[in-house]
Amino acid sequence: MIGTELEEPIINAKSASYNITNESGINGTTRFLKNVTGLWMLEETKKQLEKEGRVYSYDEITELAERSQPFSCYVNTDHPDFQLPGNMPAKIKDYAKMTYQRVPETDGEIFRVIYESLALKYRDVFEEIMACTGKRYSQVHIVGGGSQAGILCQMVANASEIEVVAGPVEATVIGNSIVQLLSQNTIANLAEARKVVRRSFETKTYYSVQHEKWDVAFRHFKDILREDVKGGSVKC
Repeated sequence: MIGTELEEPIINAKSASYNITNESGINGTTRFLKNVTGLWMLEETKKQLEKEGRVYSYDEITELAERSQPFSCYVNTDHPDFQLPGNMPAKIKDYAKMTYQRVPETDGEIFRVIYESLALKYRDVFEEIMACTGKRYSQVHIVGGGSQAGILCQMVANASEIEVVAGPVEATVIGNSIVQLLSQNTIANLAEARKVVRRSFETKTYYSVQHEKWDVAFRHFKDILREDVKGGSVKC
């Protein structure tokens, strides 16, 4: 889920066209959110490669991705083909062929395509949210399991020219605990609660580099998305 906290919901044609939802938040706030694909594609790829006898740790996956050619292929991570279990590397290659892109061949290239496409998709959603709220954001927090993927956090910072704060990992448990402490008046208010979290758990900050290259990549990625929506194909 990607979103921001609002005092009031935003319900209009623009938010509807972007499929952004308004969910109830703590203390009467609104969680303005969009559901997007997370690291599901990576997990499915890892599972498929293990079936084929190639077992990688997450550190090895990162190393392979970092050594692979950047910006060679992009996929719409929310395409229906990628939402179902199955041979994810084969699906990515089929999508590359369908959109007349360079087909990733090595395991590292597959991993790189996934990470880059996720980072670019997240930027796309960031821009949708900003278009709806009329605000610019200088920082994004990545919590949960995704905060452990340093390569993805750095790519998000690069793609969106934004400061990324990664962590804490166990965000759901921490959030539930904080709400219980608030209900018992152990913590005075939400502002104090957030200070407690910041003091109690380590985070890592990533800063944007090479944004110009990512800006070019984003324009290509948007071409892919537009043709995907129309059901056509695009040459890059």
